[in-house]
Amino acid sequence: MFKIGKKALFNFLVSAVIIATLSLPCAVSAAEDSALIPNQIALAMTSEPTTSININWTTIDTTPTDPVVMVWPANSRESGAMEFDAQVETRTVDSSNISGVTAKNFYSAAITGLKPNTAYCYRVGTAGEMSEAGSFETAPDNNGQYTFIYFSDSQVSGVHSLAWQANLDMAEEMYPDASFLYIAGDLTDKAQNEGQWESFFNQPDNTMFNADFSGSLISELPLAAAMGNHDSKNDGVGGMCSHYAWGSEVDGVPVSYAFDYGAARMIVLNIEAAYSQDSEAKRLAQTEFLEDEVAQAKEKGKWTFVGFHKSLYSGANHMDDADVIYNRKYWTPIFAELDVDFVLQGHDHVLSRGFVQADGTAADITRQISDREYMAKDPDNAPLYYDGNCGSSLKFYAPIMDNSWIQPGDPVAPDFGYLDINSALPAGYVSEVTGKALNPGPCTNDDLEGEDPGFFRTPTFTAITVSKGTVEFTTYMTGFDPNTNSIVEDSFLYDSIKVTR
Repeated sequence: MFKIGKKALFNFLVSAVIIATLSLPCAVSAAEDSALIPNQIALAMTSEPTTSININWTTIDTTPTDPVVMVWPANSRESGAMEFDAQVETRTVDSSNISGVTAKNFYSAAITGLKPNTAYCYRVGTAGEMSEAGSFETAPDNNGQYTFIYFSDSQVSGVHSLAWQANLDMAEEMYPDASFLYIAGDLTDKAQNEGQWESFFNQPDNTMFNADFSGSLISELPLAAAMGNHDSKNDGVGGMCSHYAWGSEVDGVPVSYAFDYGAARMIVLNIEAAYSQDSEAKRLAQTEFLEDEVAQAKEKGKWTFVGFHKSLYSGANHMDDADVIYNRKYWTPIFAELDVDFVLQGHDHVLSRGFVQADGTAADITRQISDREYMAKDPDNAPLYYDGNCGSSLKFYAPIMDNSWIQPGDPVAPDFGYLDINSALPAGYVSEVTGKALNPGPCTNDDLEGEDPGFFRTPTFTAITVSKGTVEFTTYMTGFDPNTNSIVEDSFLYDSIKVTR
């Protein structure tokens, strides 16, 4: 088992931050504190990441007008920067963690005309105050290897925001060259709670500011995300859709988009919008969108990832929810027929995975090569469904231990017969259906906290490394205590699976 000592990791993190600050081409000294200083700087993935990026930010001062973004190639002169106008909207905000704040300015700019695989520096702001210089890199126009970081449910709330910041720092330390981030919905616990968004970005002066773990990665890499049930109020306006400018490629469906990144195409669906009395048109429109995107990706020989929030196959107790059952019956035969490769899910706060066939049974193709390391050849018509646990320490759901909930026509095998891994089960649990040991430990079921010595409350992240011939999922758990804002257990590799063509 791979482990990192707490003291060694802390010292490494401090050294890395110092070295990075001194060497970063775009870095400059910090400006004085001011309500004009741009905060909550967000880089949003676009449908053309080789040539564009969207940038959002806020200010506490609501008087600035004429906001701009200055962009220039890294290591070139700032005097030659391109200038992009930004839109600005003044919004009242609820529940700010910053004393006296009841409104903010929200800014958004579309940056276009960039070159692929190129590092850029940028500043955002107005004539009154520009930000420090930041940096980003456009997507490659080739199939070279890269890694992105996948989180399920950061769901920032209260003291658990500290775990989110620590998890981001751990991911950055282990994968300093990661290309972008993906969150499978539920970015915060309450969609329009601005205090939670201040914690999401670790904004200075908010009462949950984390001085020990910066979480700066959230403002350093482009973010792709799906809309979760905790994000969907008011279609995300005032929440995720005010802090990020993702496109909507399906009419009437917010946060529905797709993009190519190297050898993969990511297709983000909004199944929150696809399950309601008036949602048939949205469901059919997203189906057509999915079919077109997968067909184009297959023609180019690309891996296909589909992302959304509510898990259709997981190891925890939302499996019997009415909307999940409905969506499982509707979407999973389509994913299998289209031969989607990977499905990135959230909602159930469990670490689980399985190659699932159209009938809801597992494709028995994985082979273990060492402790917590597996391999599989990409099967036909059996996507790998992955649920990445929880990006913070908010909550971890229990499994459903009987099969009485399974309805006729619901494509799901009994006794977790659709999974290879399920962290919600007791460590060492063996499925009576498949004979597989489904949890190598620890157990992440909140119901067993204080009862099962194998229980482990831990923020989790998954590094997904993509090349033309392989995709590898590597998932780490970090023993972080939000009550003391400290790492109390060594981080460790929970699961690794390499999928080959």
